[in-house]
Amino acid sequence: TTWDAGGVPASGALVQLNHNVTLDQAASVSSLTVASGVFTTSDGGNRLLTVANNGSVTVNSGATVSLAGGTLAFG
Repeated sequence: TTWDAGGVPASGALVQLNHNVTLDQAASVSSLTVASGVFTTSDGGNRLLTVANNGSVTVNSGATVSLAGGTLAFG
């Protein structure tokens, strides 16, 4: 599943980002791959992204994760 501009993926989704995404609400995924672009919480809110079920986060070369004011949790 890609993280579309229309909303947050369903809870537990396997997510791959191929574009810039700003997290503007809490979300929970099974895995997150930032293939390209920027994943950020820079909208000023204290956002929580949970990678559940011992999932993984992969950030490919040239991609960026910025959690200014946000939290990335593993559970």
